[in-house]
Amino acid sequence: MRNQEGFTLIEIIAVLVLLGILAAVAVPRYFDMQTEAKAKATKAQVAEIKSNLNMGYAKAVLNGTSSITGATVLDEAGFGTGGTLTMGTSPDLWAVTLSSTDNAVTIKITARDGDTAYNNGGGDVWNVPTSSAVTAPPTP
Repeated sequence: MRNQEGFTLIEIIAVLVLLGILAAVAVPRYFDMQTEAKAKATKAQVAEIKSNLNMGYAKAVLNGTSSITGATVLDEAGFGTGGTLTMGTSPDLWAVTLSSTDNAVTIKITARDGDTAYNNGGGDVWNVPTSSAVTAPPTP
């Protein structure tokens, strides 16, 4: 008898079946994690914009603006009149739409670097704090 080396057909099939099972479990989990990461990145971007709006509101209060509206806050935060903006730096460019009313700013994210899976649906709302909640500092 010759000394034969190598794997038998049964061993090869067993390994392929195990790899197939692992792939069937791991691939869907990978895509779920990818979707979850995109949703969390979008929430983080919305939180950053809301932080900027809070700073804009604080600037308006410190400037002594008498009637603070969503448009005032957008302008003070550096967003101008709002509309569709591209925010961030390459390769992290966000497509954002900001719209204002008298007492709120709506933040809608539609894409990141052209990937439309980064979105926050109908948008998030940042409300202008009521004037009774904050008063301007005394003038020196």
